[in-house]
Amino acid sequence: MARLRATVEDLAPFHGVARARAALERVRVGAHSAMETPARLALVDAGLGEPLLQHRLDPWDPDCPETHMFSPELAVALEYDGGGHLTPAQQARDARRDRRLLARRRGR
Repeated sequence: MARLRATVEDLAPFHGVARARAALERVRVGAHSAMETPARLALVDAGLGEPLLQHRLDPWDPDCPETHMFSPELAVALEYDGGGHLTPAQQARDARRDRRLLARRRGR
């Protein structure tokens, strides 16, 4: 992020630098896919708060799955499963992750 900020500042005399600065303020480190960013920004723009990225609901439990986004205010975990999740093997991993997360929610 520091290098990116420095690069944007070095572009100060050029057209579009104000937009680049505004976009930079919305960048978050941690998204694992490009499409997680538009999903996160849609939540923020809708007034639902800034979700935590790649969040483990129980950080002390190494078996607790990590969620792509988690909204503490809403107590909602969000997954963005794009095209890479269409294989049977990945769908099985996703189903295991979802069952484990749902079991945690129910207190099992």
